Amino acid sequence: SSTSLDEFFLIVLTVWPAWYLMGALGRQLVGSDDVEKSEQQALLNGSGISEESLGGLQAGLGKVEGQISELQRSHSGRFADLHKDLAGIVWELTKLR
Repeated sequence: SSTSLDEFFLIVLTVWPAWYLMGALGRQLVGSDDVEKSEQQALLNGSGISEESLGGLQAGLGKVEGQISELQRSHSGRFADLHKDLAGIVWELTKLR
């Protein structure tokens, strides 16, 4: 049996998106970043940003991330000290009863 033109288009419209999604899923599972690199290069070419300035931005972001993690550590330490102080106060109040 032969397929009609309408059936052919229905098959193409059904199989093509599924094939496209399977390819994207495969790239995601394998971890292929060729697409990401080409997209990044296209963005760089279109926006006029050089790779040197992108490297500088990434270095700056790394420095900011380091500062944020340092602040989080210091705040965690301060919170732990405050918790110990409050626990000591509560302990002394319970002893006074």
